[in-house]
Amino acid sequence: MADLSIPRDELRQAREALAALRVATDFQALDQSWIGLLKHLERCWYKTNAAMNYNTKWQGWTERGRIEGLRKTDQLLAYLRFARGAEEHGIAPITLKQPGGIAINPAPGSNTLHLEKLTINNGQLRIESKNPYQVVVRPAQYSLLPVKNRKDIYPVPQMHLGQPLSNASPVTVATAGIDFYSAALDQVSAMFGR
Repeated sequence: MADLSIPRDELRQAREALAALRVATDFQALDQSWIGLLKHLERCWYKTNAAMNYNTKWQGWTERGRIEGLRKTDQLLAYLRFARGAEEHGIAPITLKQPGGIAINPAPGSNTLHLEKLTINNGQLRIESKNPYQVVVRPAQYSLLPVKNRKDIYPVPQMHLGQPLSNASPVTVATAGIDFYSAALDQVSAMFGR
């Protein structure tokens, strides 16, 4: 009977990193959560292999081979695997951080903008103008970048297990990864105990 408590703890820490990612409000917290999640997901699978290597049936178990194959061929799983490696061993960024901003433009159909007064007080924007204007708010964005491993480039995943992802946000990608490894760990537990 294998002791899967250590891989389960890594999965728990990945879930905690996802929870922190969901509520992060600045780029540093987003990075810390995303990088932690990548690390703990990979460690979950590595620790599962380490725990199971002592079982003679582990190497021949068909499902283990399928999971290992998916980690190489599935867009999302390969991305997560190599994003962790790129972050830990490389210097190229794995995420794009775009600060938000505000633009004040002439109203559509006009090419004139003259502001008599612009005041920002306690986060409130107040504009006085005789000309019509348009305020465009661009929220900050934190998104994934393709990652490189030696000569191979792994694009931001659009698919997982043959199904399109609803989007490629870090939360969506992380959630799908956690769900996959949680199910894999449950299968190992069902087959080999604990």
